[in-house]
Formats: sequence, structure tokens, C-alpha cells
Amino acid sequence: MLKRQMEILEQSFNFFSKELFDSRLSDQNTIITIQTKGKANAYGWCSVDNIWYNGNDDSIVTIREINICAEYLNRPFYNTCETLLHEMCHLDNLLSEINDCSRKQFHNELFKSKAESIGLNVNKIKNYGWSETRLGELLKCLVDKFITDNNIDTRIFNIARKDVKIKRVTKSNKKIKMICKECGVTISCDDEIGVICKKCGNEFIRK
Repeated sequence: MLKRQMEILEQSFNFFSKELFDSRLSDQNTIITIQTKGKANAYGWCSVDNIWYNGNDDSIVTIREINICAEYLNRPFYNTCETLLHEMCHLDNLLSEINDCSRKQFHNELFKSKAESIGLNVNKIKNYGWSETRLGELLKCLVDKFITDNNIDTRIFNIARKDVKIKRVTKSNKKIKMICKECGVTISCDDEIGVICKKCGNEFIRK
């Protein structure tokens, strides 16, 4: 179902790498994925570490990952390209051993510099630094060129994974007060259940 979408994302990755990153980014150092965002609050990500490996030896891990979150796959294709290019900036910095973002996702001036160098407009967001990126006019033209030259039907990006909210089940520590309706004896319990008073044989009720 997602075969064509994956092909287009990989095509666009290779196209942008050639046009904007001197072909430094390739399938030799990057895998493009479409996965759920899980608990993350992001349109996509670039793995900080090499997390994929070739062959059968998982001790030789040489490939990073750029992911487009499945819950946002149906955004306009221009926006998906914004996310892809944002993550490609991170990747290019990582390959050059440039630390442009903290573990808490604060994007510093080094990210801003890289993003602006390829034509992204960058805005500063509280707690996340220079994290908001938008396509500049030249990049919009470049996306248009990619779409036209490769005869891309962007309407296939009309599918997305349902954003399932994970509800945490918590047990209340608050006790329930119960009282014997006949003799007035009280007890505390975790739940309102049927309890019989040993003293008089009558049922406890909620106090």
C-alpha cells in the first residue's frame, strides 16, 4: 500500500541530496522510513546514532534513519518535503560531526545555519530553538521541478495512520468509606464491593 509513497520519498531524498548536499547523503548512510510517531510530537526525525546494519553482523551498524511519521503522511507534499529537508540538514551535520540539536530537541545556531544555507526559512520556537522550518521560494521551485521532471502524482499522499491516543490507566490511591447501615461500623476499601458486617450481618453501604 505504501510502496509508491516510499519510492517517491526515496527519489526526493536522492534528488535533494544531489541538488543541495553535493550527494553526500545516500542509501549508503541513510534509510528512509515511514513509521508511527508513537509518543513523539514530530512530523519526522533523523536518528542521532547509526541504527541500521548490513549483513548479519549487528555489531557493524553504519546507517542512520530518516523517518516521516505515518500520522502526518497526508500533509501537502510541500510540507512533507519541508520535513524531509529539515531532517536532511540534521543528517548532513551529523555526518560532519556537528552537534546541532540537544537530546531535548533544542535546535541551535548550527542547525539554523545549515537550514538557511539550503534555502529553508527558520523561526525560533520557545524551548525548541531554531526548529521551525519552511520552504523558501527557491526551494518551492526545486520541489516543483522534482514533481514535474519525475511526473509525480502527489495525490497518492492522501493516506495517513490514525493517531491513536494512548490512555494511561492509573489506580487511584483514594480509599472508599463504607458503613454498616445497621450498627454504624465503618471500613475503608479500594472499591465499592458487597461487604457484610460480621457483627450484625447487614450490608455495608457507601458513606
